Amino acid sequence: MALPVVWNYNDPPLLPLFDNMGNLAQELYGAQFPKSKEGVQRFFSLYYFLLNNLDVPLETLRGRILNGKEPVFTAEQLAEVVATIRSQRGTPFAQRLLRMAGQRGGGPESPTKSPSASPPVGGEEVVVEVEEDPSRSKFWDVFIRKRLYNVTKGLPHAFDGFVPIVFALNSLEQIKILGPLIATFLDSITLGLPILGKVMGTALAKMIALAPIPYAGPVGDIAAYFICLVFIMISATMSVSRKQFGTAFTVGVGAVPVFGDNISDAALLFEKQVERYNFNKDRLVGSVGAVSPHMAEFINYWAPSTESKEGPPVVFDPDLVLLDLFKKVVATQGEDTAMSMIKHPGDMPASAREVVSNPKYKEILGSKKSGGRRRTRRHRRR
Repeated sequence: MALPVVWNYNDPPLLPLFDNMGNLAQELYGAQFPKSKEGVQRFFSLYYFLLNNLDVPLETLRGRILNGKEPVFTAEQLAEVVATIRSQRGTPFAQRLLRMAGQRGGGPESPTKSPSASPPVGGEEVVVEVEEDPSRSKFWDVFIRKRLYNVTKGLPHAFDGFVPIVFALNSLEQIKILGPLIATFLDSITLGLPILGKVMGTALAKMIALAPIPYAGPVGDIAAYFICLVFIMISATMSVSRKQFGTAFTVGVGAVPVFGDNISDAALLFEKQVERYNFNKDRLVGSVGAVSPHMAEFINYWAPSTESKEGPPVVFDPDLVLLDLFKKVVATQGEDTAMSMIKHPGDMPASAREVVSNPKYKEILGSKKSGGRRRTRRHRRR
């Protein structure tokens, strides 16, 4: 969907993202502000429109933002608003909107660059979104982010100031040029700390066990556990600050007494199994889809998945499967071969009959249909 040339206050163009944000605002503030949904949707729709038209002359742009037939802004107001939005162009949210515009065709006068293109004017950095980082998009990462959203969406806005503090390490990783170096350094720490803790704990436990004190063995094991616990907590906390929620979970469960290592290994193996299952499911859906798109859609909808299902349930329709098979034979073997395989056209599904009811099939279908009926009548008379 291309960006409209004119933004209308009474009919603002909406993206699914803005619709979801409006629904969230209505859920949180609908009782106090009955029209909060419309206000939030209108605000972000206008923000999106201005963000994609920053290069349009101000006077021209002013004539494209209307409330009925009148401009919404004065020239001074629009200049101030455009300056503010231009200063925010390098933020993660603005970059995400610009990428969405590029995927949808962009605006009429300001085509948006892809994420791989050079940085915008002014040296702003193109920030890598969490969902676009493969190391942050595995099963446990996605699972925990979805659960955290349900927990944190009800927090008041007073907590927004703590977000940059909680995810400070992730902000450091987004620094231009130095970000990848910082990320590599942090990877070495967060992944190496649990192993270092186990080594130090094991060494300390053996040293205490050699001491001539009662219950030296159990005391050494307890000391080793607490040393491992400290290193694991440091590693898990750093992973959370980097938005590496999956790593924080798999490392953090290692702190469970006695069974921690087994649970951590099980979590990693389960994540690997999910990845292989998704890969094999996609292969199956692709193979079936080459023959019957309806069957592939049915399998893809009802097969277990880590993603939420959208739209109405897919009901299996054998007639559509037969229709897909017929089309496949026509495409691969030709029309004559496909028609020669139809012994009793009257038994074909209605949808398949519609496909083959065009003039080039009528003669073949008619002869088969009439001949079949005459033979049946003669057989019955005998």
